[in-house]
Amino acid sequence: MNKSTGNAQFYRFTAPRSEDYPYMIEIFSRNPDFIKLEEGAVLTPLPIDDEISSLSAILLNEAYYELLKKGQIMIDGIPVLSTTCLIAFKAKAWLDLKERRLQGEHIDSKNLKKHKNDVFRLIQLITEKTRMELSPEIAEDMKKFLSEIAFEEIDLQALGIRGISKQKMIDILYKCYGLKEPSIF
Repeated sequence: MNKSTGNAQFYRFTAPRSEDYPYMIEIFSRNPDFIKLEEGAVLTPLPIDDEISSLSAILLNEAYYELLKKGQIMIDGIPVLSTTCLIAFKAKAWLDLKERRLQGEHIDSKNLKKHKNDVFRLIQLITEKTRMELSPEIAEDMKKFLSEIAFEEIDLQALGIRGISKQKMIDILYKCYGLKEPSIF
């Protein structure tokens, strides 16, 4: 509560000093049937007590919501996404932001770069033998991401990645998700 105005005051906590706390918490939700949203909405208000009504959730379609549920692993009693699932979510976020930018929406290039770089950082955590089956919709998104990312500038050295090429990392993801690389003629 703000003492001078008497209004509720909310804070967004990120980058805590202690590593015992998560860097950031994101809330995900499937698209609720009872809330009518504008076309293309990606965030929804959470219908809860007025005191915390400023919370919002990132909307997921059914395929991504199922991946979120299926891809959870427990670390110290806390559910988190597996690396292979997190890569799929980061790839989708990059695709969505890129599309929204093409549609004329102002998208900070830092956000695009962050998701792209996160994918390449995460690839280091999987091996050439890692495999995961994706739903048809998510597989199509991943193929689109991989074909588009091949033409993107990525400074692997700046990310601390050495001893592997961008193309090799892309190939690892094609194999991981059981995707066929597009034929180049």
